[in-house]
Amino acid sequence: NNHIYAVGVSPLTTSVAQSINSATANSKTELISQLRASINGKTDTNSTVLVSKSLTLETQSSRDFYNQSASIQTEAKNIVGISILETYIDKGSKTVYALADFDTVKAIYDIKIRYSEYNDELKNLAMTPSTFVKQKKLRSIFSKISELKESTYLLYSIDGIQGIYNNIVALERESSRMIAVEKDELSFFVDNQSGSYLNNALFVNIRKSVVDAGFKWDNISPKYIINVSQLGSKEFSEFYGNTSVKANLNVTVSEKEDKNPILSQNFVFKGTATTQDAALSRLESSINNGITDAIVEMLYQ
Repeated sequence: NNHIYAVGVSPLTTSVAQSINSATANSKTELISQLRASINGKTDTNSTVLVSKSLTLETQSSRDFYNQSASIQTEAKNIVGISILETYIDKGSKTVYALADFDTVKAIYDIKIRYSEYNDELKNLAMTPSTFVKQKKLRSIFSKISELKESTYLLYSIDGIQGIYNNIVALERESSRMIAVEKDELSFFVDNQSGSYLNNALFVNIRKSVVDAGFKWDNISPKYIINVSQLGSKEFSEFYGNTSVKANLNVTVSEKEDKNPILSQNFVFKGTATTQDAALSRLESSINNGITDAIVEMLYQ
């Protein structure tokens, strides 16, 4: 049989629509749980199975149940072929039921289509020269392939899925290999014109941010240059006996050869203390400590 069914239950509250939505979400949660169990051989997904939640759910908060199943709900969204066939309200027991249907043929077809698309995308990228944009595209493809792998694994016990799952695993491995190769091709250094902000501590932390992001630090022949500059003047303010100082910094990543900026983002750093000198010291510390996270966030945006 090409269909798997599951029932979701939710208490009937004053909001009928919300109760139906909860029962619907719970039916999908139950369906994914059933698929998970089938991987361990706990259920036979080659036959039509109808699973009902325990009546204890009638007194359990549907919101609590949904929160406990948040990760399962995410998995359900990533799988094509799940639909709600019917919802039923039992006014006597004040319970809402939802019947979910999973069409395995439709799901397998969608997985094959997505695998083919990602495979073609990866092959096309393999033939392009190393650029920062290429690296970002590779990371994006890797993320999509990994998501597809996780969704496909839930269906592993279904006939016909094992071969495509193995292909997806191999594709994920290849995309990971390509990312590692590209990272060695993309090297960074800091522009000497970064001015007063290029103190030793900041220099060390910028280098750390590049290495943490998985790229190469190269002070001889880098492909990309990082420039840190202040926008305007520092802004001082007083409140409740404290001094606060704010600095707006711009971080730009450019290609060394043509100087064209490929990434540019502004960041705000603050320092607060009882005196102006102490506030400036804390601002410097905030910049030195925060620049690593800022640049890593920028490179992976």
